[in-house]
Amino acid sequence: MLSIGKKSIIGLDIGSNAIKAVELKPSGKKWQLHKYGIKSIPQEAIVNSQIKDMEGVARTIRELMAEAHFTSKQVAISVSGSAVIVKKIQVGAMSLLDLEDQIPLEAEEYIPFDIEEVHLDFQVLGQHDEQMDVLLTACKKDLINQRLEAVETAGLQAKICDLDLFCLANSFELILRAPSDIENAMALVNIGASLTNITILIGSDPIFTRDHLFGANLLTKEIQQRYELSYSEAELLQSRAATNQKDNKENNPIPHDYQEEVVRPFFEQLGRQIGQSIDFYKANHPQKPVKAVLISGGGGLTPGLGDFLTEQLGIETRLANPFDGIKLNDSVKKDPILTAMGPRFMIAVGLALRGING
Repeated sequence: MLSIGKKSIIGLDIGSNAIKAVELKPSGKKWQLHKYGIKSIPQEAIVNSQIKDMEGVARTIRELMAEAHFTSKQVAISVSGSAVIVKKIQVGAMSLLDLEDQIPLEAEEYIPFDIEEVHLDFQVLGQHDEQMDVLLTACKKDLINQRLEAVETAGLQAKICDLDLFCLANSFELILRAPSDIENAMALVNIGASLTNITILIGSDPIFTRDHLFGANLLTKEIQQRYELSYSEAELLQSRAATNQKDNKENNPIPHDYQEEVVRPFFEQLGRQIGQSIDFYKANHPQKPVKAVLISGGGGLTPGLGDFLTEQLGIETRLANPFDGIKLNDSVKKDPILTAMGPRFMIAVGLALRGING
């Protein structure tokens, strides 16, 4: 949505729980991971995609850049949430120059915001019977301006501003396992701390997308309330349960009802939201059913989620790790950050690819 350069830059994913950064370098026909890092932001610094603690977010970015030894000052960032609208529309066939003039007029019918308050962009998906299929995107300017201010306050320069869903699609292309992945409809479900994005692709084209204000933080807060813990204690319990750490039963036992009473309801709610999105898509595209669901983000790492969704949805569900399609040197392969948190980097990798591909 901003100007795009062809020089390799840092993909910077400013999430509501942590900031992730990735820099890639070309290596033959593949990409090689050059630098990467992840760092938690202060609690409640970002709420519903809005930055509430600008200095806290900027400080975290600065610290991450220093700790991961990034030297470039140029970054690519992205946005998502209720202030972002993505809509597939049809218009009469025309030249791209004419379409640029026409888009603001077309957008007024589909965008529930004042056109003066948003950045508009579009992508032509195809043309048939004198009609053009166009993917219209709009984002409120204040959401983008917040991200730009955080980056600039951290001493960096944003060269690209994209949408999370396009970044996820970029990363998805790295991890295609079979030709059928390209031919069939695939659902990408990125489960962040406070937002879950569901995108259905046919090939690399986003056909359906929906953001839900639902994420892994809800699971953490339920743990807090049920077991009367602090937020950090609840996160620690989640971590211990996820890695099956049961060696400290006497002092910090994992509650006997944890899986059935806390985790399962979270899975069920998430499954319903994914199922509703797939049903909506299916009603409009019955000829191209969803063949697989790929989950990513911090919430996607919750043990047992893939198996649960496969059973509930009746669709193969697997974890998406963008680093599966990137060259890694031996020291990186042993880094627990990548082995344990790879799916959390889907958006950051997609942004890094945007910087390279332009």
